[in-house]
Amino acid sequence: MSFNKLLNMIAKYGLNLQSWSFTSRHDAIEYNNNYADFWRYYIGVNVIPAQTKLKKIAMRWSQYQNAPIPEVQHIEWKKNGAFLDGKAIIAGKVWHRADKLDQYFTLIDLDKPSAIQEFCTINGKQLTLEEVAEKFIVEQHLDDKSRAHIYFYSTTPFVKKSADSKTGIEIKGRGEHGISNCAPSIHQNRNSNDRNEYRYQIIKLILPITLERIQALEMMHHLDSICLKNGVNYLHKDQKSNKLNPIIKALKIDPTIVIEEGERHQTLLSGADSLLLRYRHKGKTEEWLKNFLSEINRQLYHPEPLPNDELDEIWNSALDYVSQIRSKLKSY
Repeated sequence: MSFNKLLNMIAKYGLNLQSWSFTSRHDAIEYNNNYADFWRYYIGVNVIPAQTKLKKIAMRWSQYQNAPIPEVQHIEWKKNGAFLDGKAIIAGKVWHRADKLDQYFTLIDLDKPSAIQEFCTINGKQLTLEEVAEKFIVEQHLDDKSRAHIYFYSTTPFVKKSADSKTGIEIKGRGEHGISNCAPSIHQNRNSNDRNEYRYQIIKLILPITLERIQALEMMHHLDSICLKNGVNYLHKDQKSNKLNPIIKALKIDPTIVIEEGERHQTLLSGADSLLLRYRHKGKTEEWLKNFLSEINRQLYHPEPLPNDELDEIWNSALDYVSQIRSKLKSY
């Protein structure tokens, strides 16, 4: 894609233009096609046509959750003006950018002012969304600035979190976790009597940061602490992570349980947290608990266990996290 061409179209028409602002249908198609190319070629993810103003997807897209959209299909959509009514990206595996092929494009949807505030509070320091946008893609729409999308790459897939009314946080880290309507699509108006169009806007067009494994673990723990503060389970509620719950409760490994490759990091992360929260300072030493986690990794993880350095990172992240929240939790 030509990034400069996109910037030129934005310079000509702006970020929150109305559909009738275009001087021609050709320009309208070009404006939207350039953004579709931005998501596909510059960011590297699957992007599909969507009727975002109606919150509808008029096509079957499940086949693209874990496979790349063929370029011929993308070109056909552009040629037919399919992106005029909006577009959505599929979270998860990066398919179309060679230097990011082993990474996961991750979405954190913040749907409440408190969610934005808590997400942007790191180690007691409050950041603005503009500051966050220096490293992450931050997306909003003008009719409701109390919400935001946060996008970034991760070398480790994030555990899914569904939307809830308490935290206002939703997390998508894999293709099967869903889609996200994205810039410059028209958002469905909060006020049905408002005839203006409000588009999803990216605060700063950048290539976002990649969270390495330890950074991804820390981010998931940060999100988990927000959820716990609001009485919501995140890391320990995930269906796949629950496979370890009977083992951790009984401190006895069930060899019939199998943890597949895509589940390894998230199950060990929640498992390490649970072991420390349940048994640390309650008759089991940290060394014993880590050895038990290592046995879970060795016996249950297929096709092969995680390497020791990755297990160490998970364990150390869990130690730091449990130390931070121990005073806030009476029991687990």
